[in-house]
Amino acid sequence: MVNFGRNKDYVMVCPIIVADERLRRQVINGVTPSAAILELRADECHVIDLGKAASIHKRVLSSLPRKDGFSKDLSRSVFQQSLERRFGRFVFPDWLCTRPLRQLRDRAREKHKTGGSVGDVYKAVDEFRVRGNPDPESHGSAIGFIAVVDAEKEKKTTRKAIRDDFDALSKKFVWPEAYIRTSSSP
Repeated sequence: MVNFGRNKDYVMVCPIIVADERLRRQVINGVTPSAAILELRADECHVIDLGKAASIHKRVLSSLPRKDGFSKDLSRSVFQQSLERRFGRFVFPDWLCTRPLRQLRDRAREKHKTGGSVGDVYKAVDEFRVRGNPDPESHGSAIGFIAVVDAEKEKKTTRKAIRDDFDALSKKFVWPEAYIRTSSSP
């Protein structure tokens, strides 16, 4: 990861490791914050160990061999999401992770395996993203949930069906008493 600008002379590097089958599957499915995958890797078992990051001076990069890790923007985006999972993991308080987010994750896992219209809704959603204020516990802060939809899989359902199911689920979210809830925007 490279920062540009004045007084930003360091970059962060992470080693490429050989992953066992379990870790490799977790990385491919995007369910682990500990590793990421390069599209153009030397071996199918190679992953980036995000837990062993080190800072080095940018001058060192000029002496290291370089190889492009991606040929497609989609692959770059998947890698960026891995970095978000790793380095943005503890942005939200425990109550959000163990209540609303757990309810959403559990419903998505349960319904993704089923057939019918509800199964199609969760199969069409590639991922859920959560956005919030820097301090989600400050007065008036808002938390937004975004469903990223796969255009091909969406053909079996509609955005309205996705929104309706998510709205119904969000009404069941367990929020702390002090947290202010507002209805979702149209």
